[in-house]
Amino acid sequence: MTKRITGVILLLMLAFLSTPAQAQRRKAKTPPTPKPASPMPPAARNDTSIKSTTLEVYQVYQPEMKALQKPGYAPSLPPNEKEPQPQHYEVPQQTLLYSYRALPLRPLALGKDTAPLPPQNYILLGGGNLSTALAEAGIGGLQVAQWKGNIYGRYLSQEGSTANQIYRNFLLKSDASWNDDHYKLDAGLDLSRNVFGRYGYDHSLQQFNLDDVRMKYDAARLHFGLHNTSPGIWNLDYAPTLNLLAWDGRQGHETDLQFFAPISRRIDSSFSLGLALNVQGSWNSLASSLDRNQSSNLFQVLPFADYRSGNLDAHLSLAPTWSEGADLLWLPDIRIGFQFLNKRIRIEATGKAERMQNTLQQLSEENPYFFPGNFSIRQSTRAEVAGAVQAALGNHLSVWGRIAWQHLEDAPLFITSAGSDGKDFSIIYEHEIRALCWGGGLRYQVGEYFSLGAEGQWLNYYQLSMLQHAYGMPGIRLKGDLSWRLTKGLLLTSYMQVLDEIWGLDAYGHNVRQRGVFDFGASAEYHFFSKLSAFIHADNLLGRRNERWLGYPSFGFNLYGGLRYRF
Repeated sequence: MTKRITGVILLLMLAFLSTPAQAQRRKAKTPPTPKPASPMPPAARNDTSIKSTTLEVYQVYQPEMKALQKPGYAPSLPPNEKEPQPQHYEVPQQTLLYSYRALPLRPLALGKDTAPLPPQNYILLGGGNLSTALAEAGIGGLQVAQWKGNIYGRYLSQEGSTANQIYRNFLLKSDASWNDDHYKLDAGLDLSRNVFGRYGYDHSLQQFNLDDVRMKYDAARLHFGLHNTSPGIWNLDYAPTLNLLAWDGRQGHETDLQFFAPISRRIDSSFSLGLALNVQGSWNSLASSLDRNQSSNLFQVLPFADYRSGNLDAHLSLAPTWSEGADLLWLPDIRIGFQFLNKRIRIEATGKAERMQNTLQQLSEENPYFFPGNFSIRQSTRAEVAGAVQAALGNHLSVWGRIAWQHLEDAPLFITSAGSDGKDFSIIYEHEIRALCWGGGLRYQVGEYFSLGAEGQWLNYYQLSMLQHAYGMPGIRLKGDLSWRLTKGLLLTSYMQVLDEIWGLDAYGHNVRQRGVFDFGASAEYHFFSKLSAFIHADNLLGRRNERWLGYPSFGFNLYGGLRYRF
């Protein structure tokens, strides 16, 4: 009996062992079917970006009018910076950081450019109602020896139905670069003139000639940059930049300087250390009854460390800062990010503080109707602690959300000049503002054929030390954009922009809730052939009297069009 049981067990073991061997022989007889290789999505090329499903992007080399907002081709985060950026009054907008600066007054038909135009050889001419006249040209690919350069120019003029409601803009931008095996040198010159009419008075009671209410701003900016393209001494990377600005307004002159010099060294594949110097100087002279000179200077030393490994990345900096009107400040810049679910979701925590110069040029750019008078410069400090999350969903959709706590000291607020006729704004400094901010957005993208985006931001200024409201600072900011290429030659775009919960202080000291901005626009461009296209653009389709600044209703409905020729 035992022998039979033993024999049965041996037969079962032989049958069990022979099954995988036969499967292997059958598998060896059938050659495997090769799987098609999936192309790497663009976002996967950078460890700090969220991976996304493949997007097929086709680049058609044709002249195009610049879209209202250039979309990204894949749902992804911006790459981490290798070195800290210099302190600016306006922080460049990133995917997870909704810009807090004031948007341009919408009578300006084209708004303010947020990105440089691509170097193209083209001429554009257009016109429309509101006496709109537009001329634009770009020349790219200029080359002299090892220098390569581009030139871009634009002129825009508009006049509204209200007396002295004018806007004129002239802009000339040029840049050049020089390369060799070890270095790259960049240089550029920008010239601009902006002319505004101060029409914010009661026209039934007063009348002014244009020369009496014209505000004119001229600016000339030189910029230089140098960075190594191959490892330098001790394997250091460096990228110093120098910016010089000469600015002239009706009530003052200003000269600004900024020198920023970062040096970094990679310790290993995950860790790098660096040090940067940031020097900013501003000197102005006011043409008021109290002729005087003022300055707003700042000096920073920024040691920093960067870590990046796998799904984790971090940046740490603590900068001792010496500035006018304050003792030694220690300004942190901390960021920690983590990605998971195959890098489709990213969470990020940040803590940052910065010092702002509040120069005449910066304040006049934010509110062109600012009239300095006996203005005194005072620097401000802005601190923020925030958390954010971004996710790539499916093939084409990305979403993000953000919540933050903000603290501002000596924040400059624009109020109507006390006892004036209403057309001038002055600055009042609020000693302390605390605010909670939350927002979010989404973008649906199908290559370059279709793009739909929307984002919003809500701010609650829950504590002010002196004033009742954060005057001139919107509590609600919404914006959206749509781009749809119906055919190879036809592109449609549209935009939406909302600014609400804006409070102003009038000349009599009364709190006024402004009408805000609810602006919608659309444009279309059609290519007849490779070198010639026609465009039409409409702003303020609702014909609403938007009011970004108290007493200054925007231009009405604006329709203009023209031709663009590429050579």
